[in-house]
Amino acid sequence: MSKENYLGSILEKYNGFCYLTLKKNVIVSLRICANSNKFERMIFLMKKILPILFALTMALAFNAEVSAAAPSDYASLGTFDTTVTTGRVDAKQHVTYSVVNTGKYNISYRVFKNGVAVTGKIFVSPGETTHGKEISGSSPAQFSVRLYCESTTGVGCNGGTGVTGF
Repeated sequence: MSKENYLGSILEKYNGFCYLTLKKNVIVSLRICANSNKFERMIFLMKKILPILFALTMALAFNAEVSAAAPSDYASLGTFDTTVTTGRVDAKQHVTYSVVNTGKYNISYRVFKNGVAVTGKIFVSPGETTHGKEISGSSPAQFSVRLYCESTTGVGCNGGTGVTGF
């Protein structure tokens, strides 16, 4: 690595690339030096940029496929809410759901299929998360999850739920 004075800044040359710094350890710009060869630039591109672009492309493609195939909804239980419900989610085979309690009071939840409760009240302690799965049966169904605040006043709870149909 060589250092040269360059208009009051430091120009560091390393592996054919120049890093122009204005202050200690702060890189302001990256440029390819005029004396670097094309092979070094190609290796840099292959090792650094192409894997990142590939990963981003795969992530975007996967997210688009999942969102199109899996309808979902969520609801948040705020401090002044006594109950909240997700919207109904269509499911051809089953739904998965999760409930998280981020407050200091117990919360409970029920799962509904086509508007009818299919579970009793299930309690979740503060700081806990629970997950579940319900089978839709032989025909498609709509599912939702309802959260209830279990404090003595009926308010002061915090939590959330999400439901996804498959």
